Amino acid sequence: MKNLAILIVSIFFIISCADKVEEQKMVSISGTITNPKGETITFTHGELQVVDTLNELGAFTSKIDLTKAGRIRFKHGDEIGYLYAHPGDEISFTLDTDLFDETLVFQGDAADVNNYLASMTLLNDSLLSFQDLMILEEDDFIRTQDSINNLKISYLKDLLDKEFVEETKENLYWDTYTDRLDYEGSHEYYLQIPMEDFNVSEGFYSFITELNIGDSSKLENKSFKRYVRGLVRYVSSEIRQSDNSISYYEGYSQAVDSVVSLKPLKIELIQEVIIQSYAYLSEDFRSELIEKWKSWNPDTEKLSEISELVASWNKLAKGKPAPDFAYESIDGDTLSIEDFRGSVVYIDVWATWCGPCIGEHPAMEKLQERFKDQNVTFLAVSIDSTKEPWEKMVVAKKLGGVHVFAPGAWDAQIMKDYLIKGIPRFVLIDQEGYIVDATAQRPSGNIAKDIEALLNPV
Repeated sequence: MKNLAILIVSIFFIISCADKVEEQKMVSISGTITNPKGETITFTHGELQVVDTLNELGAFTSKIDLTKAGRIRFKHGDEIGYLYAHPGDEISFTLDTDLFDETLVFQGDAADVNNYLASMTLLNDSLLSFQDLMILEEDDFIRTQDSINNLKISYLKDLLDKEFVEETKENLYWDTYTDRLDYEGSHEYYLQIPMEDFNVSEGFYSFITELNIGDSSKLENKSFKRYVRGLVRYVSSEIRQSDNSISYYEGYSQAVDSVVSLKPLKIELIQEVIIQSYAYLSEDFRSELIEKWKSWNPDTEKLSEISELVASWNKLAKGKPAPDFAYESIDGDTLSIEDFRGSVVYIDVWATWCGPCIGEHPAMEKLQERFKDQNVTFLAVSIDSTKEPWEKMVVAKKLGGVHVFAPGAWDAQIMKDYLIKGIPRFVLIDQEGYIVDATAQRPSGNIAKDIEALLNPV
């Protein structure tokens, strides 16, 4: 009995210690919002999301799990802010939504760091925009960029968290060179200068060979990885200029091989291409890219993710049944693909905020006119966050075709079923409800030929 009692006490002690350790990982965030624009405030860190309801005074208290120091995003109404925390920190802040950034004040742990972040938001609002920076002449661009960096670094001098200070300086360092990679192309774009009429000075890109991108200690730094991605795009562009027969993705793959030596980063970059652009890769190159990626020995979890992706895309191959959905139309009816069985269906997944989507509207009108009174349904599926802008644009622009609204935005079921990572996305379905092309050409392309082939089979 004595031994049993000791065992019970030991188990209780272990559980209590575990609870204490777990509690130490939790960040406590409290505060008060004046003139609230809604009833909730949302905190996000990685995959974690915590939603707290404000009380009648606009106050809240939340906890979020944090395994290491990092930034937490918070959102109230349409406004977004960030705070920095360590595991176990207790942080509070107040703000008035009428002047969100100007009134945001932090107290408690890491208050100096978080008030610095708030001051940087205000400072950035007062500085040159990205476009204004990019249209400067080369010498002025570099001089202004250096001046802004020195100003931002001066704000760090009184902060006590040396780890945060060094991380911020490191981020600023890599972000600076990411912008320099973008300078030439952005300068041409914003000033509408033909490529052949503008070139940077001979030594402008010398930093490319001077910067060390083979340091594995940088792999957790997002700014470092953003720079490497920019470098890969730059080298890819150079490769394709010397050989215009290769595709963008082939050039990107060759650039990764050329400039990236860190295997974990090579794996990550090519995996991103496979996941985000699988639909747009030619069948042969798709297989080649996946085999190359596998040769670098990615971990089991990544292998499983790609295997699932391939299996999912196989379900969208030509001749497979089109995944159905049921969404509310602009007229209030519930419609699905099944309702249009017997008709060729051309699906347009879009949103009112998507410039390229809107850019296809004139071509879509011509396409609809061409197939007027023929057995073709033009089905537009909006993934706007709310119905209001969708309804307003459809009515105001008198958009033709059948219009339905998919709730959930990027998490809408159609986005998952059709593996949609970007819009606009077009899908062509035959009269029997089978997929003809899950990544069909745009209205501005040669989709009319494919529709004609379905209406008038040989």
